[in-house]
Amino acid sequence: MGWVDRLLGRESRVKATSTQIADDIAATVAQLTDRLITDLRKTRPPQDEAVFRLECLILTAFPLDVILRAEFGTHSDEIRSKLQERLFVAFQSVGELPMRKFPDFSAHFEQRASEYVAAWKSAEAGSGQRRLGRVAGQAIYGPDAAFGINEMFACSSLVAVTFKSFKGFSSKYEVCG
Repeated sequence: MGWVDRLLGRESRVKATSTQIADDIAATVAQLTDRLITDLRKTRPPQDEAVFRLECLILTAFPLDVILRAEFGTHSDEIRSKLQERLFVAFQSVGELPMRKFPDFSAHFEQRASEYVAAWKSAEAGSGQRRLGRVAGQAIYGPDAAFGINEMFACSSLVAVTFKSFKGFSSKYEVCG
């Protein structure tokens, strides 16, 4: 390894395919989703278990998806596609699937991510985290469900911490293959 590589911080980069990167991110999403589910169950039980798990999964994947788009350049679409495949497999393991409600997982994921982006962008007006928490709470518990500040905080803080913790994580990888 040359001094240029060390100077540019490439000495510790892991060579990985898009599939391997998607697998790593999917494993992270699974762990974060389990944590969010545990936190939300402490405040209230879900009305529909499968929808609850699906929406928690999507909310957890959202900030990592945004980071993927921003940091992986020409590889981002392939990694995102593989990640969504992995998330769909995780969603299928939930049990009773609401497939009639979500016949196209990718389209539902993209729609929900767009809603979260719009809510997050309202942070410039000072209400982003609260609005994101409200949008996420409605997705997770249903549009008519009454939910409190604890649920909104759990959802929005998960996203904020994930953005902060994983920003720049693409620098750990060298995409190959």
